[in-house]
Amino acid sequence: YEGKHEPIISKELFDRVPLKNLEIVNSIRCDYSKAATDSKDCYLCTAVFGAERAFYCHTLLLGRDCVATSMSLLDERCIDSFSLDKSFNTTHAIYSAELLDCHFMYNCRNCSDCLGCVGLRNRRYCIFNTRYTKEEYLLERAKYDLGSYRMHEEVAARHRALIAGFPKKYMIGKNAVQCTGDNIVNAKNCRHAFQIVDDAEDSKYVLVAGRGI
Repeated sequence: YEGKHEPIISKELFDRVPLKNLEIVNSIRCDYSKAATDSKDCYLCTAVFGAERAFYCHTLLLGRDCVATSMSLLDERCIDSFSLDKSFNTTHAIYSAELLDCHFMYNCRNCSDCLGCVGLRNRRYCIFNTRYTKEEYLLERAKYDLGSYRMHEEVAARHRALIAGFPKKYMIGKNAVQCTGDNIVNAKNCRHAFQIVDDAEDSKYVLVAGRGI
């Protein structure tokens, strides 16, 4: 806005000038995705970059074989997750990173073979935040057949109750100097910024930035 708060570009100009429909750039078989760049075989996705074989995803960066996953980076074989980074074969994870063979996770880092956990770091063989030996874990984990809708809903409800019992940080971030927003890593002086990963500085009102994106 300039002057007396008049728009720099008028609504009339927006109405007269044609706009691109889907913004598909250097992508193959992504005909029904919006804002796809350097991607392949993505269906009904929005804002995918360097993604392959993704379905119903939003803001998927360098991900493969993901379904209904949003705001994620470098994930593979992940389903129904939000803000999940560098993970493999993981489902129903939120605000987490570096997970392997995990399901129903919240704010966890560098974990594998876990189910229904909250706030864990560098853990393995945990179910609802209880640690087991490998043998105990395999026996206990067999009780939770996530292929059953009833069991799936029971685990989801129990996980939600566990999440409710933990305090929440005002912002998910690391090395975020003078930043406001959420999901900010290695950035400086970014205000009202969300999903910022590395090398972002002096920015405002930003959604998905860093690493040259």
